Amino acid sequence: MTVYVDDMRARVGRLIMCHMIADTEAELHAMADRIDSAPTFAQIKVPTLVVVGEHDAITPPDLARVMSDGIPNAKLEVISGAGH
Repeated sequence: MTVYVDDMRARVGRLIMCHMIADTEAELHAMADRIDSAPTFAQIKVPTLVVVGEHDAITPPDLARVMSDGIPNAKLEVISGAGH
């Protein structure tokens, strides 16, 4: 039974890693190709909450602040100790 469980664990691990790599690659391409939406922030006319983790390395708090400052009446919340 242990051999079967270990084999299944290894198989599932490989499947997850393959999907993660493919998904990450697609996400990176999408981010690289996207247009800068900052000029449209002022057009947002609904209540907006911008949430960011204190330790977010992908969209750091400084960038979240740019977004919240550009959206009329937006509120920024930084979650202490959190990442992305």
